[in-house]
Amino acid sequence: MGPNCSVNPFSILYGHGGLDIGKGVRIAAHTVIIPAKHNISTDDKPLYQSGVTARGIQIDDHVWIGAGARILDGVHLGAHSIVGAGSVVTKSVAAGAVVAGVPARVIKQR
Repeated sequence: MGPNCSVNPFSILYGHGGLDIGKGVRIAAHTVIIPAKHNISTDDKPLYQSGVTARGIQIDDHVWIGAGARILDGVHLGAHSIVGAGSVVTKSVAAGAVVAGVPARVIKQR
């Protein structure tokens, strides 16, 4: 995590899959960032025994993540992008893009 970042109350940031956060990033309350996911096996194993895949998450400089957002494994948030409150980000976001929704989609470019 770079300098001048803020992580507000009740946010959860997992690091086990690789999480890189640039400078000046703002993470609002109740945000969950998960840089890994469970494998879904087709055999008789329970989910917890199927292992995990981890591509990691990259958050570039000066990103703003709204309250209650969920950022999932493999996502790259480009510099100066904004994630709307309550959004679920499953795909990478270009620099300067504003995304919102479930799943998140681009609603405008800054």
